[in-house]
Amino acid sequence: MLRRLLLTFFFIMLFSMILISIFAAKQQNIIIFLENNSHNLWFLATLLDCYWGLLIFYIWYLYKQPCWKWRLATFIGICTLGNIYVATIAIFYIYQLPKDFTIDSILIKQQTS
Repeated sequence: MLRRLLLTFFFIMLFSMILISIFAAKQQNIIIFLENNSHNLWFLATLLDCYWGLLIFYIWYLYKQPCWKWRLATFIGICTLGNIYVATIAIFYIYQLPKDFTIDSILIKQQTS
């Protein structure tokens, strides 16, 4: 049940972010948008809020992931793709878990003997 709920959530997140990104890209070039709006304080506040939220996810990922290559790749992915990358990582991570996993196995690093 938890698996299906989380996968549904992250697939909705992934597809909605891809769709809105495609729609936005068809409406206006991102470079032109940034040139026109980089002085807007609400735009900057929203951007900062987004990246602080992504940093929280990345700190959890640092805690869970022992490989520095994946840590670096994830940092680059989050900085460039944001929640598209977060949803993708979450989907792959959930698929690797056993079918009877608990929320603890997602949030807490498992001890290896």
